[in-house]
Amino acid sequence: MVMGRVRNWWSHSKTVAVIWFSSLALFFFLFQLALRNSTSLSSLPSSESAMANSNRRSTLYDKMERDLDQHGAAFLKHGETSQSLSLSDLFTLKDGFVTPVLKAAHPPVRANVLYMSTEYSVPISKAVKQVFDPYFDKAIWFQNSSLYHFSMFHASHHIAPVPASEIEIEAEAAAAKAVAEGLCPLQIVLDRVVLTSTGVLLGCWQVISGTDPVSIRAKLRTALPRAPEKQLYDEAILHTSFARLLSHPKASLMDTDSTSNPIKLFHKLVSQLNNEIRGFKAKVKELWYVEEYDVLALALNGKMKRFQKEKEHWKVKMGSGAGSFLKVFFKNFDILAGPVISLLYPLYASVRAIESESRADDRQWLTYWVLYSMITLLELTFAKVIEWIPIWSHAKLIFTCWLVIPYFSGAAYVYEHYLRPFFMNPQQTISIWYVPSKKDFFSKPDDILTAAERYIEENGTDAFEKLIHRADKSRSSGYIYDDDGYRY
Repeated sequence: MVMGRVRNWWSHSKTVAVIWFSSLALFFFLFQLALRNSTSLSSLPSSESAMANSNRRSTLYDKMERDLDQHGAAFLKHGETSQSLSLSDLFTLKDGFVTPVLKAAHPPVRANVLYMSTEYSVPISKAVKQVFDPYFDKAIWFQNSSLYHFSMFHASHHIAPVPASEIEIEAEAAAAKAVAEGLCPLQIVLDRVVLTSTGVLLGCWQVISGTDPVSIRAKLRTALPRAPEKQLYDEAILHTSFARLLSHPKASLMDTDSTSNPIKLFHKLVSQLNNEIRGFKAKVKELWYVEEYDVLALALNGKMKRFQKEKEHWKVKMGSGAGSFLKVFFKNFDILAGPVISLLYPLYASVRAIESESRADDRQWLTYWVLYSMITLLELTFAKVIEWIPIWSHAKLIFTCWLVIPYFSGAAYVYEHYLRPFFMNPQQTISIWYVPSKKDFFSKPDDILTAAERYIEENGTDAFEKLIHRADKSRSSGYIYDDDGYRY
């Protein structure tokens, strides 16, 4: 007797262990497959690509750092400054005062820029002014600290203008907003400050975490297909302008060596500034789509129209509030609920079915796992086609809910109405399939004995005997009867 119980327990335990192990192995396989095929869902760069982009920026910054020594201080000769423009195109210097030259852009320049908030820009601006202002006084233009930005991508620029109607501009802004909502905030660090031969004092940054500029520009390129093929900056660069030197430093503050070789003084000032702010960290969480009605309006405080798109997805990543969290939660509900509904609950219910005496739940969950396997094979086989069906994940979740939730018992329904008739000959075998009403959404349907007792209680013994008589009649005649919720 005891040995029989032990063997029975051991048999059940082995069955449960096999089911759990097989299910976990299947889940691990599908999870790994999903990771390999869903890189587009993640905006975080891989460690290898992040390192490659970081090295690419370092190489670019090294080249920019050597520019002043290689080409000299061209801005002292009033040569070209930036974006194929000369100093006379941008500024007038009269009686020691600098005035920006605001030239209308036809058509307006349409730029996508990352914006640095004043929380970070003001301390940087203050340090820049403390170092450079005493030497240049009015012969320097400081970037407005409320407009520190990182140029990302131009839908149109003054070198390769792309005209657009108001409707097209609105469509571009909407497309850029869609890109912004899929990005992650940038945690950045100031790698170095460089002074170019054109007199532009630049802050060159590296990315600690978040969506890399290379990825941002690639996404914007896809979203804005009419944009100029040739952009103004390298796709890896992350820089912002701090100031523009426009003339010689004050002679009274220069020593003999600096008077003959001002580049030496420039290096000294840049080195001093680097000692103060190099390693400065900041967060970037806003993307602006800007129409610049004046050339370099963002740099020269010109006329512009700003379409500000603060990225809700970024705010959620930074824990900005329950409202944004709920938006993201419901937007990705199918991804979050899918594994629970399709794997975890069915695993639990299958183990319960093994330990129960009823055959109904065995049919329910065996049928479910057959259907689940068929759906998985379908997805693996037609993955490329399914990618083009936007409602697939939601439709699959709804269908899975119908299969597993006890109120519906969809898997049992599929078995009784499609699988069983296919494998069983209805002329030889007949079953009474009673579908009773449920008390609530999550209650399980009654088994056949409980259903029979309830039927007798509600309709009486005579009615039940008539039901059995009709079943006998069906068996002898070969026909299947269906009447008022009773399936024969």
